[in-house]
Amino acid sequence: MSAFWALTASAAIGATAWLYQKAWERHERRSKQYEEIIDLLPAFTAENWDHRQVDKAIKIQRRLWLIGPDKVVRAFNKLLAMMQGDVKSTDEERDRALGDLVIEMRRDSTLWAALVPRCRATLLPEEIKLRSAKRDIPRPS
Repeated sequence: MSAFWALTASAAIGATAWLYQKAWERHERRSKQYEEIIDLLPAFTAENWDHRQVDKAIKIQRRLWLIGPDKVVRAFNKLLAMMQGDVKSTDEERDRALGDLVIEMRRDSTLWAALVPRCRATLLPEEIKLRSAKRDIPRPS
């Protein structure tokens, strides 16, 4: 009987280690994507708007449709809509949208978020939009 428990304990330890390894890989993948987005954020400002850099960030964001949480996708959509002038906003509102995006990425880039993924997908089809950066954006007046 002790051989049974030894085998069961070994299997449980092995399964736990495998699950932890997969969570760590998920954590690393998301963190890398978030770092890339953070590096591209200066191109989102009205003063430094660079549609090529913004397009790179949008490409990364499209990958998040599959592996990122809804809150990150929504925060990114909101920021982009404000920066491109699709939604009227003040400088303070754009700053707040940027802060919201960074906070949501921080929340999702913890190891705990990778170990205990939130599986509630609540994105609606109309929230998934193929976008590209506008060459010119409205400048604040």
